[in-house]
Amino acid sequence: MAVARIAPPLVNSTNRVAADFLRIDSEVALTFLGIALAATDETTKRRTTLAALTAYNSIARLRGNIELTVAERDGRQPATSED
Repeated sequence: MAVARIAPPLVNSTNRVAADFLRIDSEVALTFLGIALAATDETTKRRTTLAALTAYNSIARLRGNIELTVAERDGRQPATSED
């Protein structure tokens, strides 16, 4: 069976989009965590902590499938869709 090759520009573009998604999901997780830490109501605290954990689990699961550049990995540069 032949293995289909994916064009390198398409792979690079896909990785950039995926890296951008991870960055945004990280921001969402941190936002929910901040809300949870500031909440005085236990229901809000529990709900937003769970939302932050869900976002973190999503990041952890998807991270293994994405090749980040050194700058993206170090958080120095957000992913872009420009070539």
